[in-house]
Amino acid sequence: MDDNLRTVPSARPGNAPDVAVTYQANGFFLFRQGLDARLVKEVAAIEEKVVRPYTGPLLRHNGKVAPHDHVMGPPWDVARRQSGLLNPHRLGEGPLRAFSEATTRLLTSQSLFDCLHKLDGGDRYTLHQSIFFFVSARTDTHQDRVTLDTVPAGRSFTVWIPVDQVRPANGPLFVVPRELGVYDQALEGIGANGNAADRGAMSGAYNDALSDKVGSSEVEAVMPFLQPGDVMIFGPSTPHGSFAALDKSLWRRSFQAIYRPTAITRWGAYPTHDEPHDVATEEVEMNGNFNYLRG
Repeated sequence: MDDNLRTVPSARPGNAPDVAVTYQANGFFLFRQGLDARLVKEVAAIEEKVVRPYTGPLLRHNGKVAPHDHVMGPPWDVARRQSGLLNPHRLGEGPLRAFSEATTRLLTSQSLFDCLHKLDGGDRYTLHQSIFFFVSARTDTHQDRVTLDTVPAGRSFTVWIPVDQVRPANGPLFVVPRELGVYDQALEGIGANGNAADRGAMSGAYNDALSDKVGSSEVEAVMPFLQPGDVMIFGPSTPHGSFAALDKSLWRRSFQAIYRPTAITRWGAYPTHDEPHDVATEEVEMNGNFNYLRG
C-alpha cells in the first residue's frame, strides 16, 4: 500500500493495536482479514449454487415475503433495495438448508468470536438478527440502536461482513466516527409519542431526525474499501449507512448481524432499551461461543 494513504482504525493478523480503546473512541473497528476467509467463500459459493436458482418466496429484511428472479441478475423486484434475506441463519430445513448452515458457521465462527472478544472481553454472545444483502440497501444515516441497545448503553454490536469486494462502484458502507455510547439527548424520545406497537414508525422518525442532524453538521464519514475476510464492527450509537451502487445491476453481497454479550440481560428496541430478559427461555445455544434469539 502507498504509505501516504491513510487508513481507518483497523488491525491485521499479527498487528495488535489497543483494539478496545480504539473502538471506544471511534465507535467502530475494522478487522482486516479478521475472519476465516474460507467460511466467507463457502457462503458465496452456496449462494450461487443454492439460493440463486431458487424461485420461491423468501422473507426479506423489511419483514415481507417476496420471490425474485436471479436469471436477470441481482434481485430485480421493485423493492430491490429491500431484497435482503432476514435471519438466514434460521431458515432451517428445506431447499435452502445448506445456505442457512453455511451462514451459521460464519456468524458463529471462532474467528468472529475472537474479534468480538477483543472489543469487550466477553465470553459469550447472542445473535439477535442477521441479514444477507444481495445488493446495497441504499440507506441514509441511521443508528442500529433502533433495533437493539442495552443497559448499560452501547454494549450491542453490529457486525458487517463483505462477501464480495466492496468499492465505491457497488454501494459501499460508510460510518461516522463517534465515541461509543454517546447519544444526542435532543433526539431522545422523537417518534415515541405515537402507537407504542408501531416500532417501525418510531425508529423511522428517530433516524430521520438523526440523519438531518448529522447531515447539517461538519463531521466526516469513513468509507472503507473492503475485501472478503474483513469484518467491520460498530456500536449501536454509531451513525452509518450505505451508498447506492453506480449501476443497479452490480452485486454487493454482504452480511449485517446484530449481537449482544449474552451476560447482559437488559435490552430492547427504541425507545425502550431497559427491558429484562431471560436467557434460559428466550435463547437457543448454537455452539460454545454463541446463542441465538428465539422468536
